[in-house]
Amino acid sequence: RGSESEALRITGGGQGDSPYAVEVNAWTDDATGSLHAAFTLADGIPDAITGHWLTALARIANASATAERTAPVTPLQRGLFFQAQMAGAAGHYVAQSWFTFDRRLDTGALAEAMAQVIARHPVVGAGFTTDDDGNPVQLLKAGRRVDVRTVELTTDTEVEALRTRDRASGFDPGEPPLIRLTAVR
Repeated sequence: RGSESEALRITGGGQGDSPYAVEVNAWTDDATGSLHAAFTLADGIPDAITGHWLTALARIANASATAERTAPVTPLQRGLFFQAQMAGAAGHYVAQSWFTFDRRLDTGALAEAMAQVIARHPVVGAGFTTDDDGNPVQLLKAGRRVDVRTVELTTDTEVEALRTRDRASGFDPGEPPLIRLTAVR
């Protein structure tokens, strides 16, 4: 009874520090009848607990950065997945963008930038499959990388033929990431 300052302090029976990692002192307040408790951690315990928690959190973060997991698909993705299953690998829904640069492109930096985008937004590198019930789901994995293919071409006709072949080749929805990067020199 009384206040925290009047709570019993355990000292280990005169043998130095308490043998317990955590000591709990409880008392009731005479005025309100409320139960109070004071927790005392032995020296070094907060640091040890913090160290264990940080190690565990780092393991969770590292595992989630590379673990493959599934997520529900949007209604549009469901429709595209269904059509892709019916049509095969043809590139009916391939969105192709191309850019011309006035200097040489660093393909290593481009690949690393794409990896960073996928790491931050795993849905960019998603693939698709079905769950145990046959419903389409996204396959997400933050650690995916996209290689940059480099092709040496000399004429605009060759470049246009490459772009046409690339669009027609499509993607296998079950083999993510569904992205290709090609540098033409």
